[in-house]
Amino acid sequence: MAGADGPEVAGRATSGRRRPLVVLVTPWAPPPDGIAAHSAALVAALGEQADLAVVTRRPAHRLPGRPDRVDGGVSPPVHRLLTASPTCLGRLGRLLARLDPDVVHLQYNLPSFGFAWVWAFLAARRARRGGARLVVTLHEVRRDVELLGPVGALLLAAAARASDVVVVHTSEAAALLRDRAHVAGDKVVVVPHGAPPPLEASAAERAAFVDRHGLDRPPVVVLGFLHPDKGIEVLLDAVDDLARRAPPTLEGRAVLVAGSVRARRGAFRVFGRRDRAYRARLAAQAAGCAPGLVRFIGHVPDGELAPLLATAAVLVLPYRTATQSGVSHLALAAGLPVVASDLPGLREALGDAATYVPVGDPTRLADALRALLDDDGRRRAAAIAMRARYGELGPEVVADRLLAAYDRAGSPATTARRGPTGRDVTVVIVHHDQPTLLLAAVRSALDQRVPPAAVVVVDDASGPDGRAALDRLPPSVRVLRRPVNGGVVAARNDGLAAVATELVVFLDADDLLLPDFLATTLAAWRPVGGRVGVVYSSARRQYLEPVGRLRRRRGYLVSRPHDPAALADKSYIANTTLLRVDAVRQVGGYAPAMQAVGHEDWDLYCALAEAGWTAVFVRRPLFTYRVGPAGRNAGSRARFSEVRTLVRARHPGLVPDPRRAPPGDAPAGPLARPLARPLAALHAAAAPGPAAWAWCLADLAAWTLEDRRAALHRWRRGAGRPVPGASAR
Repeated sequence: MAGADGPEVAGRATSGRRRPLVVLVTPWAPPPDGIAAHSAALVAALGEQADLAVVTRRPAHRLPGRPDRVDGGVSPPVHRLLTASPTCLGRLGRLLARLDPDVVHLQYNLPSFGFAWVWAFLAARRARRGGARLVVTLHEVRRDVELLGPVGALLLAAAARASDVVVVHTSEAAALLRDRAHVAGDKVVVVPHGAPPPLEASAAERAAFVDRHGLDRPPVVVLGFLHPDKGIEVLLDAVDDLARRAPPTLEGRAVLVAGSVRARRGAFRVFGRRDRAYRARLAAQAAGCAPGLVRFIGHVPDGELAPLLATAAVLVLPYRTATQSGVSHLALAAGLPVVASDLPGLREALGDAATYVPVGDPTRLADALRALLDDDGRRRAAAIAMRARYGELGPEVVADRLLAAYDRAGSPATTARRGPTGRDVTVVIVHHDQPTLLLAAVRSALDQRVPPAAVVVVDDASGPDGRAALDRLPPSVRVLRRPVNGGVVAARNDGLAAVATELVVFLDADDLLLPDFLATTLAAWRPVGGRVGVVYSSARRQYLEPVGRLRRRRGYLVSRPHDPAALADKSYIANTTLLRVDAVRQVGGYAPAMQAVGHEDWDLYCALAEAGWTAVFVRRPLFTYRVGPAGRNAGSRARFSEVRTLVRARHPGLVPDPRRAPPGDAPAGPLARPLARPLAALHAAAAPGPAAWAWCLADLAAWTLEDRRAALHRWRRGAGRPVPGASAR
């Protein structure tokens, strides 16, 4: 309910702190993938401190570039558009240009992406030239350089050298990059893989898992994709030896091999054949063990992962080679004891919480398992140590270190070059009883190629139909409800008070932004800098009703380059512009004195110019100015000279000295008025080229047509005939 002190606020409050936008190019669910799970944990941890978007592969059943929403606590837009087709480069390039991110973070994973990773990498480099920071995470450095040899080292080096920062998960991986790929050490940042949020299962979930798999005692578990580097055959040798030497240890227990062969694409199918052959060898080896001892349960869905780890007695990582392991961090999140191969990457992740055995030694592995399985107190102590280690590698810790890596990727020169972005802009839409037009105006703001940080609708005490339209707005739109109708000036000032960004666009509910309004005006702002207060443009004119006998449905409002002296004589800046918030607040916002006479925009632009703020002109029409039935400015147009006298009296600093002729006066003659603007535009151009002359002719044609229409209106008025739609507002 509205209060007496101000408008009622509905929707999400806007934070005053600027959040970076991070585009994460990564594998993503539903296909099972360890890096996809790692990325989901990153999104959940980073969501409190950054705005996020995910780019991933496009399954065959999805349309290219169609965004999907992810269920969960933090739900960034997921753009499933990566394919092996070269057209992917253009689609991804356009997406990154529209999002204009601060950071593009690529997860280097050739098996998951295939050739699509090349297009992702090229599009990210293009975004980097536009000012974005490029961060690449290299997950399996040792595997890449050992499996692919010099080619793998070359690929890693190319990815590292083209990025601003390289993220690896262990010191061993950083050393390999330095020694094998010759990557500069100051570019590499070690950020732990990180554990997901705590994995907990209810008693009912654990009981259901036990019944489903027929378990009598807590099992021994090995988890993850099946391939030779996992060393699962060493575990099978160890449990077979343990079953013969100490039968009571494994009595009633099972060894669950939870995982499947990774689905490979393209040339990587060769490695898929190798993995399938490895799976067949494991099955043959398991057949030689005690009946029912080794069970292959395949891929475990996310919903069953917590019950599996909660039911297990110990998790085994018998890896032959690895620089890091996402499975080890799952054990940390579940507080599950671990027996692992003594590899530097695993030691760096698990610290002293795990039990380590030599690589490829089934006897030592069997002894370690026996010590844990036969001693409940030792298992409980190991579980406590794993939970303590989790506190050092939890999601929040990793998110903080990753944000520090993003900051390290930036430089003052890069930040200065980027200038303002869409996340610095709020669009304020003023509405009063225009329900149909309001929805279209809001959609035009939300569908910007460079989206704004927020869209705010200020409802100026609309009637029942107008209030009903507010309920149909998207949830992301913030609504301010004024208790009484105060006019457009009061509504805009209320919207200005609610803005928390550096820039603002005021849009009337019956106007529309063209899709590239923000992209173009922000691009025009960046090269200028300094005390720019306004970026304005020409506009398309659309008549909602026929105008006279001409029945002209469309036209153009052609503006001109900024000239403060001319601004005091005539308003050539349209009502929809990109404004600097602190500049508008410095001059006191929109003047209440102009509410009764109209042209409050003209008065504001004059106040900004008088205060020393300059303006930038974009020739392209960037919004649609829709002309409806007689509106608020009808009377002010009829007595324009009175309004101009008021504006000049309010801003005497812009009024030229009458004793001096203003520079750039148009020559006398019948073409003086239509030639004045194009000639002034050519004079303002530093080096007039074909484009400048084309705009000159367009201006000349537009002004000539406007003069003809004005003459027709004067003739009709003199003949005593009404002029339908003569007023714009």
